[in-house]
Amino acid sequence: MKRILAGLLALAMMASTAVFASAEGENAITGISDSFYLVDDDGYVDLTRAADNVPYGETAYFPLKENSRHVADSKKVEKIKVSDKWEENGTYVKDVSILRKRVSADSEKYLSGVGGNRLIYFLAIETAQKSATKDQDLFGRVTLKQTTGDKEYRFGEIAFDVAIELGYVSASKSEGEGIIPIKPASFSKRDGFEEESDYTFEFAAESNASFVVNTNGQGTIVLGMDIDFDDDIGDEYPTADLYFYNGNYAQFNRTGTLYLPGPSGDEGDYYVYAIDSKGRLSRVDAEWDEYEECYAIRTNILGRYVLSDEKLSTKSSSSGSSSASSSSGSAGGSGELVVVPPPSSSTAPASSTTQPVSSSTAPRPSSSTPPPSSSTPSSSEPESSSEPEEESSEPESEPEEPESEPEEIIDVDTEPDDSDAPEKSGLGAFIWVLIIVALLAVAAAAGFVLYASRAGSSKKRRRSAPRSSRSRRRDDDYDDYDEEDYDEDDDYDDRDFRR
Repeated sequence: MKRILAGLLALAMMASTAVFASAEGENAITGISDSFYLVDDDGYVDLTRAADNVPYGETAYFPLKENSRHVADSKKVEKIKVSDKWEENGTYVKDVSILRKRVSADSEKYLSGVGGNRLIYFLAIETAQKSATKDQDLFGRVTLKQTTGDKEYRFGEIAFDVAIELGYVSASKSEGEGIIPIKPASFSKRDGFEEESDYTFEFAAESNASFVVNTNGQGTIVLGMDIDFDDDIGDEYPTADLYFYNGNYAQFNRTGTLYLPGPSGDEGDYYVYAIDSKGRLSRVDAEWDEYEECYAIRTNILGRYVLSDEKLSTKSSSSGSSSASSSSGSAGGSGELVVVPPPSSSTAPASSTTQPVSSSTAPRPSSSTPPPSSSTPSSSEPESSSEPEEESSEPESEPEEPESEPEEIIDVDTEPDDSDAPEKSGLGAFIWVLIIVALLAVAAAAGFVLYASRAGSSKKRRRSAPRSSRSRRRDDDYDDYDEEDYDEDDDYDDRDFRR
């Protein structure tokens, strides 16, 4: 799990690691479960399987414990103060609080000490949305204090170390290859899709909807879509018959065809609109495909759409983009995936009451995020959809802006730049040529003098040689001459003899 081990070692060097202070009250909370859990599709915490990672935008639930029992009594969590300190990727934490949540029916067998009550208390760590597919590790410490209130439930301090891997579940662990789930999942080559010129993605929320696109060279991408009704748009157009398709604004490398079915008996009589991340509408020129019995939209972005039997008013986006459908496939931006949660549903599971718990955690400042890189009119992401049964004493706030990429450090030359200065004259080069010629002339003169000196010395030695030596040389020459004469006489005598 990447740097999980290193992070745990770092946390081990802190003041204390997951150390629980001795409780002052006999019925006080004693600790926090090491395992964390996620909510199921019905909005209940699923205790049947501990989670390995937390998808961006979701919440990790750590059960509070009194020895080996779960905590269900509200008196035990009164006056609790919560503080958190993060060593790594703390910007991805939206909120830390104590929440009461109902567990799923299958989880009831895992409850301890709460009877038939399925509402228990958790340390809830809510994460922020993230605009990329890369996993991140979250390390830090959460401290609980309860120094006031009833002494029976009072405890000094509980320090709890958190090590969570943030990232989306893979498609193979979700709905399977080629099936886009309701909750976003990570799709990658050979784990979600195969490389084909015309690969077909289907949707778990609507089996008749599909997206056909060229996946050759497509990298990892997070995909999700639901068909939840948008109450805000529905309230604005109460007489319209509306059908929603809520994608997560995932952007593909290439433009494909998105097929969205209309209501039963629809022959292409509905208007199709794209919805940007702020809920603004823009008309989409979708064609009715009689063979597929769907509206065909050319796009490379799986955004949000609504079908209406009435014409709806549209407002142009301040960003100047026209709609989510794009025949050219250009998003007009960096091309990063922007994950936007689907709109809140007006329905909630039954028996989903919560109790507020005091917390010292201050509301986190909201921050605007850049608009999604799509051709859909957009500017910033909406707040995450509310989950049923949750209630916190802190006001809801928008997620903090994810940790930005480090700024590129550019080396700056401190020397003055004279590249734009006028060119210098060739006088300096001419002087250098004269100097080189002069040096060559001096070297040649010195060589000539040395040569002349050696020649004179040699001649002097020849002149001063001993006279006897010169006489001996002449005698030798004379002897050679006589010897040659002798040879000629011998040849003459031989010729005479032959005659």
